[in-house]
Amino acid sequence: FWAVEHVGTMLLAVVMVHVGRVLARKAATPGSKRVRLLVCFGIATIAMLAATPWPGMVSGRPLFRL
Repeated sequence: FWAVEHVGTMLLAVVMVHVGRVLARKAATPGSKRVRLLVCFGIATIAMLAATPWPGMVSGRPLFRL
């Protein structure tokens, strides 16, 4: 999980944020700019949440360590 899936998914999230910013910069109208940003940032957020080792997963960790 840590060697492949976590790193790969986080890289995908960074790439999606970059693509969203580039597409928004090239958008013709403010409305299309907003839609492109929301779609790309939404995909990046979902990817980051999917790559987080939540408790209960095989490679999960506790949320708080005391």
